[in-house]
Amino acid sequence: MKRALNETSGMMTKAARGVGLPLGVAEDLGAAVPFMSMTTLNALADMLADGQCHAGLTALVSTLDSVQCGSYEVIADAVALDLARALAAARGFAVIVDPTGAVNREDKLTVAAVGPVDVPGATWDTLAGLAARTYVPESEASRRAGAGAGLTDND
Repeated sequence: MKRALNETSGMMTKAARGVGLPLGVAEDLGAAVPFMSMTTLNALADMLADGQCHAGLTALVSTLDSVQCGSYEVIADAVALDLARALAAARGFAVIVDPTGAVNREDKLTVAAVGPVDVPGATWDTLAGLAARTYVPESEASRRAGAGAGLTDND
């Protein structure tokens, strides 16, 4: 189904928060969505649903921080490298891989996707399910505290 990029980015951010990733990492993942291939987006949704990605994604963002500051790092996994490229593009630089596998930074203009993206239904459902973990459970106490539209909403 066609989804707006900002909608997809927001859903990625909420899904990452839903699995307990730190806010900064979740925001980085959301910002990288316009630069991701659909293969990377699908793989990331699966990794989030698997629940075993916390350390790996946090380490990848930290590695990218090091690269942005001028360090040389090695990213061996192909999916992680694709994700690192999208994360770097969201930050305004490119990731270059030399023959030894070391990753370096190159300043250059990056172009994000524009317009709606066709997100597979299963991927969207996975992200939406993870994002739902961030919602406040419906209860009478939450309504008394001001949650929801209440009875006076007549829009």
